[in-house]
Amino acid sequence: MLSVTRSSPRARRLLRLMLMALLPAFLLLAVALLTLTYNSTSKMVDESVHHQLQETHHRLQSRLDSYLNGLDNLLSTAAEQAVLAAIISSDDRQAARTQLQKTLDNSHGEYLDLLILTRQGQYWVNMNSPLYMLEHRLPSLIADTPFFNKWSSIELEPSPSPLTALIQRYPVLSPDSGQITGSLFGGLVLNDNLTLLSLLGQELENINVQLVLRGKPVGPPLINSDIPSDLFTQVLSSQRLQGQIQGHYFSLQPLLINGEQSELQLLLLTNDAMFQQLQQTYGYHTLLALLLVLSTALALSLYTLRLISSPLASLTLFAEQVSRGHSVSFQPDCIEEFNLLGTSLEQAEKSLRLHRLVLENMMEAVVIFDRAHHLIYVNHAYTKITGQSLDEIAGQTPYRTLHLESGDTSLQLPWQTVNATGFWQGEISGRIRNGSPSPLWLSITSLRDTDNEISHYVVVFSDISILKDTQQQLQRMAHYDPLTGLANRSLFNELLDHNLSRAARHDTSLTMLFIDLDKFKHINDSLGHAAGDELLKAAARRIQHHSRTEDILCRFGGDEFILVLTSPLSHQQAMCAAQRLVNAFSDKPFRIQGQYRYVSISIGLACYPEHGRDQETLMKNADTALYQAKEQGRNQVQIFDAGMNLQTQIQIKKTTELRIALEQGQMELHYQPQFCLRDGSLVGVEALVRWNKPGIGLVYPGDFIPLAETTGIIVPMGKWVLKEACHQLSAWRQAGFNNIRMAVNLSARQLRQPSLASDIAGILQQQEMNADMLELEITESMLMEDMNTAITTMSELNQLGIHLAIDDFGTGYSSLAYLKNFPVRRLKIDKSFVQDLTADTEDTAIISAIINLAHNMGIAVIAEGIENEAQLEYLRQLNCDEGQGYFLARPMPAADMDKLLQESCPLVEKDQ
Repeated sequence: MLSVTRSSPRARRLLRLMLMALLPAFLLLAVALLTLTYNSTSKMVDESVHHQLQETHHRLQSRLDSYLNGLDNLLSTAAEQAVLAAIISSDDRQAARTQLQKTLDNSHGEYLDLLILTRQGQYWVNMNSPLYMLEHRLPSLIADTPFFNKWSSIELEPSPSPLTALIQRYPVLSPDSGQITGSLFGGLVLNDNLTLLSLLGQELENINVQLVLRGKPVGPPLINSDIPSDLFTQVLSSQRLQGQIQGHYFSLQPLLINGEQSELQLLLLTNDAMFQQLQQTYGYHTLLALLLVLSTALALSLYTLRLISSPLASLTLFAEQVSRGHSVSFQPDCIEEFNLLGTSLEQAEKSLRLHRLVLENMMEAVVIFDRAHHLIYVNHAYTKITGQSLDEIAGQTPYRTLHLESGDTSLQLPWQTVNATGFWQGEISGRIRNGSPSPLWLSITSLRDTDNEISHYVVVFSDISILKDTQQQLQRMAHYDPLTGLANRSLFNELLDHNLSRAARHDTSLTMLFIDLDKFKHINDSLGHAAGDELLKAAARRIQHHSRTEDILCRFGGDEFILVLTSPLSHQQAMCAAQRLVNAFSDKPFRIQGQYRYVSISIGLACYPEHGRDQETLMKNADTALYQAKEQGRNQVQIFDAGMNLQTQIQIKKTTELRIALEQGQMELHYQPQFCLRDGSLVGVEALVRWNKPGIGLVYPGDFIPLAETTGIIVPMGKWVLKEACHQLSAWRQAGFNNIRMAVNLSARQLRQPSLASDIAGILQQQEMNADMLELEITESMLMEDMNTAITTMSELNQLGIHLAIDDFGTGYSSLAYLKNFPVRRLKIDKSFVQDLTADTEDTAIISAIINLAHNMGIAVIAEGIENEAQLEYLRQLNCDEGQGYFLARPMPAADMDKLLQESCPLVEKDQ
């Protein structure tokens, strides 16, 4: 017996060959790593430079937005001034020049190259630079520059050379009629203007900037580094958006104007200093790196040979001795690699055991047949799904084993497919456990032996009844509103797209009805969400009842529905159909929680293709028409008109200005004194809000309170008024004026706020005020809108000790009977009765009756709108308690009110 103790010559030759192979292999690997490092670093440099250019573009875009917004605010403010409309109407050119010069003198005005004023569609006043004579291009300028406050890039051709400009056009509206009296054009010329690039390119280093329009440079570039003079032209000629040229990086990206991508582009150009430095660094260190790599490769090769030389020599010698027929003893401890054979056998046995565990614990049933379709195996899941074991089904055919509903015929095609391709998978109907039909997901796989003949069939199936039910539920949830059962937005969009495509192919029309329940929020807040849901379901059924099967109806969200009439209709027919739907709601009440309630609807109507050829435009215009229907008083139909968009934009702009005014402290309070008519003493003040609009001056409540009511801004505005009024009253009380009452008007939205009483209590506590010094004025119509809510809220306020007054009394329900339900301390007679008091005996009788009945109920009376001495004397003779009006004192700022309080001049002295 020989033992393996030394290496053979063949083993030594093999080691030398391995050394010769390993050394160049390690060398190539090291070189590859060096190359990869160089390429990665180069890529990082490229990405860093392009990222720098991208950040520079974003910074310049942000500066351009700020710059254009400043010009936009300047021009819009100038166009909205009432004095400009009056100047145009009076045809006073010199006054117009003076007014426009004020615009140019403002901030940002110095940047305007073009400032033109037109009157009646004709050129009128020109404040341009004298280089730009544009009178003969005015028709084209008007046509290329629409309203809607959008910047337009326009190419003009006045002599001596073409000009490229950014221009915006603003309508000048008459404050009386709302008609357009003229247009204000403003903008800047880009060709010979470095002002724009200088503003945008502040603090840029090593980056050069050029404006580009339609592939051509516009105006002179902004140069911040040394570059060839024709480099910008070469970049544009390459028609690439980014890259390198002559060792310089460049990026060409569009600019956003009005939030949209424009034809104006920004070309940024820098150098490749970082890349050149990288090349120099790698060029200098390449030789040293190669020497280091070669040494490392040699060391790794020798170390690797040392690791494998001993076992490899032993294994080679043992193989030689065995091949020569020598009887040798193998020592496992000398060659550990041979121990892997035993490990492999153990792993194979574990693998077989694991496979069997997997089969037995699968959730799917597994059935194995031999090539003759004889059953040889079923797993535990099969017994769990079918309730049968292998012994119970032995000898049965495959279709009985699989419990198929239609017998052997259902497996003919699968068997044929498996025999041809080796696999089949699909859904099939079966009967399991209780015999009811169930969908099964079935897969059949054929196994082949070493002769490529089929030896077995493996069938895997599972009951997918729950999955199918879940899919159906998910499908319904994805496409239908869970409350009303109508199509939701997703399904509606699909159906509308399909019908729009069909209408386009057949050149027919569609009609979209945007439907909204009037005052739904009031019902939802007063009766609760359950009642609101009940109303939505009933409304959906009523709309369905008055629509056809082929029409598209969806719940768009909240209390909004959209009905699309798919049959071609004229505008008159569409209006009639929509009006019938409006009548169906207004003529018949809904039964909600056992009570009958009338609920009306408003409808906005838009027609394809006249009012929009795509889904987004059609829905936007229908929504605009709906807004107009609500603005006109609800319970009606409005068809879209192109003029609505301009009105809507103006309304949105005013709403935004009003929100900004509230946030920036442009609101202020004026106070109108209230006097005792018996002795002339000053007993209180009424807080009246004013809007001190920059550039305009004081705006009175009648011009912005209705908008605040509609948009909901009245709630935070009313809260501010309460805080400011209480703060001022507290200041007066600290100054010694302790007997002054503060009257504040409440809006309908405020009265419906559940937290109103707690909010006012917090304000009173913060100002350390007595509640009886605050009086809240509420109109009759507000009380009668929702009497239950009004009674609850007013009771909470009365418990705090706050005085309550009915404002504009006599103009609403004019009934004192309901006053017993409200904790009212004072009635304010509307000024419409006071103004004709001396000439109209009926007004005198009405006021006398109100005063007498109110006094009998223990309620004080105050009259507003006293404008002359005769009215004052009449009211005294009628025993009216208090009064206010321009004859007594006009509304005044707090500072003027301070003087009046200090004078403490009684009314009787003034009257004498």
